[in-house]
Amino acid sequence: MDANDEQRHAELTMRYATEQLGLAAMLRLTHGLARPGQEALDMVLPVLVDKGAWMKLHLLEIVGLSPNRTRALLEQTLELLSEPAPWSEEHLRAALQTLAQGVGARGETAVELLLRIVMLRGLSPLPVVPVMAILGRERSVQRLRAVLVSYVEGQLIG
Repeated sequence: MDANDEQRHAELTMRYATEQLGLAAMLRLTHGLARPGQEALDMVLPVLVDKGAWMKLHLLEIVGLSPNRTRALLEQTLELLSEPAPWSEEHLRAALQTLAQGVGARGETAVELLLRIVMLRGLSPLPVVPVMAILGRERSVQRLRAVLVSYVEGQLIG
């Protein structure tokens, strides 16, 4: 591999990270939350790389959700986000508010925590709805589906 091939490889990878993963848009979300450079990357990279987020769903017990209720909330969220509707921050906020109202007294907290774990892959301070808008419907639904399958298999709930 010569220097031109290496340069082209780096350019194509950066284009993929920017266009397909939304890296630049994600980094803009770190403004005011992290210093530029490594601190901003440390905040964004876990959102882009799956490291078994489903294992953190036990944190939903804090808001009173049992494993079966967590599974139900994952399924409801997946169904809601799979519906053909506009994919914008405004629509997402409204849809998630409706979902939260159906969960109960701590529904808003439960939905927020669930989405932070699934979409941000942890308890990142990044704003979850703008991240979902950047990821797009297909990737957001794909993440939800993968976490649901892993959660059910890992919890042995059926």
